[in-house]
Amino acid sequence: MGNAGSGKSYLASAIAAAWRLPVINLDSIFWMPGGYIEKRPSDDAHGEVLRRQAGEQWIFEGVYGELIALLIDRTEYLIWLDVNWTTCQQSLVARRLLTPERERQKTESSFNALLEYAAAYWSREGPCSQVGHRAIFDQFPRTKQRLQSRKETADFLRTI
Repeated sequence: MGNAGSGKSYLASAIAAAWRLPVINLDSIFWMPGGYIEKRPSDDAHGEVLRRQAGEQWIFEGVYGELIALLIDRTEYLIWLDVNWTTCQQSLVARRLLTPERERQKTESSFNALLEYAAAYWSREGPCSQVGHRAIFDQFPRTKQRLQSRKETADFLRTI
């Protein structure tokens, strides 16, 4: 778990490759198909998380604390990417630059909304904030890791 741009997808993919596990991105559950425009109804999203977590082993990644909380009982290892805003912002901008120009123009307003949302991670409250993630992390009773920089993430990946 972590903020937008913290490196969740990258880390999940690297672990999945090493451990040969499927990755489930919570964005695909939280949002309706077609992009980040319309949220899936809560009951539907919760049901989908519960359905997918019924598999034997998996890696879930995302920012949505309310969905992460549904997974805690079956989670063996929790990783919190708690990196600073500069790192998140640089990652989001770099990811944006990989998008073809014509697509960037179509999604400019949603990208700006994402930047605003990600920048507020430390000031907002609730399950999708740093405070919310800290509470999940602090209460998690099994193996957990808090990574606060790209270097710590790289060092962690060398251990798996």
